[in-house]
Amino acid sequence: MTAEFRIPVQVDTAGPTWIEDLDLPLLVRHEDQVFREFVGGVHATYREDARRPLFVQCLSSARPSAIPGRRCSTLVVAHYPRFLEETRNPEVDLSVSCSGVDRPPAGLPFEIWRLIAKQDEGDAVKIKEIENALSISVATYPFFHYQYNTKDPELRRPIFHPVHGPSGKTITQLGEVPGKKVAHFHHTALWIAHQNWTAQGQGHLDNWQMNKNCTKIEHVKFDKIESGPLAARFIEQLSWLDAKGEKTLLAETRTVTVPKRDAASRIIDIDLTLKAQDLPVTLHKTPYHLLACRVLDAMLPKNGGAIVNSDGKKNPQDGAPAQWIDISGKLEDEEQGVALFNHPKNDRQPVPCLQFSGQTIGLSPTHKEPLTIEAGKEARFRFRVLVHAGDAEKAKVATEYEAYAKAGQARIGGVERVRG
Repeated sequence: MTAEFRIPVQVDTAGPTWIEDLDLPLLVRHEDQVFREFVGGVHATYREDARRPLFVQCLSSARPSAIPGRRCSTLVVAHYPRFLEETRNPEVDLSVSCSGVDRPPAGLPFEIWRLIAKQDEGDAVKIKEIENALSISVATYPFFHYQYNTKDPELRRPIFHPVHGPSGKTITQLGEVPGKKVAHFHHTALWIAHQNWTAQGQGHLDNWQMNKNCTKIEHVKFDKIESGPLAARFIEQLSWLDAKGEKTLLAETRTVTVPKRDAASRIIDIDLTLKAQDLPVTLHKTPYHLLACRVLDAMLPKNGGAIVNSDGKKNPQDGAPAQWIDISGKLEDEEQGVALFNHPKNDRQPVPCLQFSGQTIGLSPTHKEPLTIEAGKEARFRFRVLVHAGDAEKAKVATEYEAYAKAGQARIGGVERVRG
């Protein structure tokens, strides 16, 4: 049985608007026996007075719905740029179907729908499953690989590598001396870990370094892997294990989203939820955590590159708090960089930043004070990785952060059942 519902949405911004953690199951409130996962079944219908077509993509969310057993969603509402004139306060109806829709939504000309479908094939953000990794591309151009096979004894935690810059060249590096387990070989491209944490009765735990005495962040499964014309997303379950590798002390849900962007800049949005299991867990003071990035030697300050933060400080001291930190430099004749953004709704903002010897940058919320997650409770961290052309000034990283910090503005009307 198919049921279909209409939800009016008005967005207040001219560019793409992200509506996070939207509880569509709660809005719809229809019978459980009818409800199905409706990713791919959320489409736009357009009011007769709308002057600019919009396109809507629905992404799964890791956040639970108020309806038990269901999840919230993320809606991406974007102008379709090739048609008509831009208008302020565009309005769109969402057609929510339990079983998906394989025809143009009401009011959308077939020609535009066909072009959107074609865009989905050629210009989409796609996630492809390859051996022991996910391969993410934007408009057919490779962006990054996500290596997750932690059953490999050499991979103690998932990593993002290689990450390709706007020129198409790889800009991340595995270790201080690539290919050798010397020096800081555990600085693995773009990664998430913590060097000093404990659970009650467990002693010192460390999944930042990668020797035999260190613990593991184990990949468990992917809940969702979704590609689309406006964004791609995967939701992953991981276990932060004890020293013996037998017990899960922190259950992590990692949501990674890649929106469609121009080639001059690419984005990775990371949303982490760390839930303590039956023991309280403390993330202790240390510079060496939580999100970190190591770029190629050619881009480092010692070779003419620069590390700057949101306060405008060049090569800032380790631990200096900031809203964002950026590292950029020349790779051959092309300047490229990576900026790490701390979400303004994170508990610690501005966040202390890792700046390790002009080599590795990071966002380190427990750099100066610990954080305890009580048993059964969770902590949420949201970050953005901006991969860009030019240095921080040319890439307008400060402006990019302002856009990130400003939540999409939207108004949602009442639900109308139209079929089923």
